[in-house]
Amino acid sequence: MTGTTLAGVAAVGLLPEPVHSAAESAGTPSPEVPVTVSPGPHDPGPPPTTQPEPPLGEIPKVVSAERIRMPLDAYMTSAGDVQLIEQAGNVAAGLCMKRLGFTGWNARTLATPSSNPAADGDVLEYLDPEKAASTGYPPTAQPKPSSMISRPGMTADERNAFYGYAPRTRSGEDVPKGGCQRAGDTTILTGEMPSDPRALSADARVLALRDSRVVDVFGAWSRCMAARGLTYDIPLSAPIDPRWGQRDPGAPPSEAEQKTAASDAECQASVNVVGVYKAAKSAYETQLIEQNNSQLTKGLEVFKQWVENAQNLINENS
Repeated sequence: MTGTTLAGVAAVGLLPEPVHSAAESAGTPSPEVPVTVSPGPHDPGPPPTTQPEPPLGEIPKVVSAERIRMPLDAYMTSAGDVQLIEQAGNVAAGLCMKRLGFTGWNARTLATPSSNPAADGDVLEYLDPEKAASTGYPPTAQPKPSSMISRPGMTADERNAFYGYAPRTRSGEDVPKGGCQRAGDTTILTGEMPSDPRALSADARVLALRDSRVVDVFGAWSRCMAARGLTYDIPLSAPIDPRWGQRDPGAPPSEAEQKTAASDAECQASVNVVGVYKAAKSAYETQLIEQNNSQLTKGLEVFKQWVENAQNLINENS
């Protein structure tokens, strides 16, 4: 993972992105219209392989929301540490702006790093039938990513300096390459990240969704749903049905969503969808660890240094 930026830490590599569907931009379907979803957010994942599928080992019977530990967990960084790095990036940007003469630049100008507890969730997690019948699907609408965005008080000169839109400020100060938003890249992100465990986890996810055993269990789930008058190709489709996929977390679910979510949960349980998927993903994670072991170990050391740099910068300027 080369050329890392602070924006990339939070938005690209070290925090997973939500799965988006072509159906999200489509019109409202009837329950009989299939809704499909692509396996990845913006990247199709690793290229198809001719290697044999790995053995699944013991397939867990998933009957609760208790998190199943995965092989790559040992190499994962916490969302809290990622947010700390992002916060330090905000501090570095503020120092840069003040050096350029924007003495009024302060915390109100910068966005506060957002906390998204669901950020580390997988594309398939346990769905409780009783809860689904009452509350529908968990919210799928994503919070806006935290970023250092323009605020009402930001002037054109400040924007140019912050984003690097102009080589110099109006007062003649040289703007660093990439603007002040990139000021923390060299002071915080020292050393290259050789292998990103979250990117490998995303690859394992895509490989698992392509796996014939997972495809088979998705087919069994789809037939179960069809027997209840609901037509979806795969379990990832139903929660993002355009009729409720962007429902505000505070809004109550519709009766149609409650019915679909309850049927979905029951069909998933009947064929152990989550268990098969997790077993497949675990198998692919193990493969990827074997292929990237030394890089993953070094990556932990690099990230630890990033966190230390971030904490030092915050402490020195608090």
